[in-house]
Amino acid sequence: MIEPKKVQLMTKLGMFEKKIDERASLQIVKYNKFDYIRFQLLKMIVSITIGILMILGIYVFYHSQYFLNHFTSIDYLSIGKKVLILYIILILISRILGVFFYSRKYTKARRKVKKYDHILHELRKYYHMQRGKEALSLDSRGYKDE
Repeated sequence: MIEPKKVQLMTKLGMFEKKIDERASLQIVKYNKFDYIRFQLLKMIVSITIGILMILGIYVFYHSQYFLNHFTSIDYLSIGKKVLILYIILILISRILGVFFYSRKYTKARRKVKKYDHILHELRKYYHMQRGKEALSLDSRGYKDE
């Protein structure tokens, strides 16, 4: 027999899992908050490092004729210091903004998953109640047969 309450709860759960934002929330909440933030910051640092290396490579390639002509007269140490300072500043700014952004993202995902957990809890209670009714009906049938 189809029970409307059970169908309603399962439909809500299915709709939650189908939406992209909610599905992403379920993936985010698998992590501890601080582990999630650290993992995202690590990905961000790696991305920034690769991006800066690519930009430097493109710049050097574009100005390769100049670098080849003035190879011995260029002050590589001062250029390296400037690039390193720029890199450190960029990492620090992105880290501060990343902690703020990913902390908020995790908190929002946690709120969404709490609603999902509440619906799951209701469904579990419903199943538990149904098992209790089945057990009672089996006991009462067994008692009548004897």
